[in-house]
Amino acid sequence: MNDSNSTNDYSDIWIIDDRTKDIFFVVFCCIVSAAVAFLGIIINVLNVATFVKMGFQETTNMTLLALSISDLCGLLTLEWMFLCFNPTFLEAGLPLVLFEIQYITGGYPHMCFSRITGFLTAYVTFERCLCITRPLVVKRVLTPSRTLLIIVGIYLFMIASVARAFEVNPLRWKFFAPDNATKLGIVYSNARDEVEAILLVTNNSFGYIAFGMVSLCTAILVSRLKANQKWRIKSISGDHARSVKFRDKRMVRIVLTISGMFITLSFPFTIVFLMTTAYPQFGSWGRYSNLFYTCAACVTFLEILNSSFTFFIYYSMSSKFRQTANLLWTIRGEIRDSKFQELRQGRI
Repeated sequence: MNDSNSTNDYSDIWIIDDRTKDIFFVVFCCIVSAAVAFLGIIINVLNVATFVKMGFQETTNMTLLALSISDLCGLLTLEWMFLCFNPTFLEAGLPLVLFEIQYITGGYPHMCFSRITGFLTAYVTFERCLCITRPLVVKRVLTPSRTLLIIVGIYLFMIASVARAFEVNPLRWKFFAPDNATKLGIVYSNARDEVEAILLVTNNSFGYIAFGMVSLCTAILVSRLKANQKWRIKSISGDHARSVKFRDKRMVRIVLTISGMFITLSFPFTIVFLMTTAYPQFGSWGRYSNLFYTCAACVTFLEILNSSFTFFIYYSMSSKFRQTANLLWTIRGEIRDSKFQELRQGRI
């Protein structure tokens, strides 16, 4: 009997009370995570501007641009969700049921862009694998037009995978008798539970598939890189060989860094959501729901980090990206100085 009580007491230490969870959310999500996500938004805007300026002659640039757009949209949806959880915004008296609003306008779009990021990371890693394993045919297979088609296909497929969530969770004006007020919230349809159960399984599966693809392609890339490097240099002579070697090595380093960061920072996220399947009590409606939400906030922060610091990777490893980014800053500075001079002359 004593052993049973001891076991129950031990399991209870994993129960987090609502007040502790709420304080953690305000401090960690609404302040810390929101600040880092805001920085990530600025960084991804710089990424997008730089890749557009670089052009689309190289297919890898197209994929990295699409990846930056996905990261940007994912961070914007997270910022909106953090705002909806902010106590100041909650107490603003707006005619909105903010928990329901963020669920459908923030939660599902964010999940969609997270999956897009995963599959784009898998694709760019796969592309580098082909460059190493099939260097003579990759340019014929992965042309810019085909790469664009694949990128658009990934976006459309992932958007379609969550589209039904908006159908079964429509936003409508609802009357709340206790508050004597009409607010905008979700009017749940009869098919909601069935549809969302399917969406949960499929989208979680997409996340696991993307993670597995990135891990597999990264392992292949690392193992084949050294094996094929000597052969490629022997097949091309002179200065051109050294140029090809340097260019390929530089791009492989960038892709390996991106994929390695994705694997490292996505692994805890994968474990947390696998736990919800293996142990239902560790879920949004289980006994340890507050522990789940706390862990979800922590792994979401890792996801923010993964989406927020790619600019520094590109800037430090790619001379072309660095030159283009510096050029954009120079142009911006010249425009600012020109406007300042015009303002001064106008005042004089």
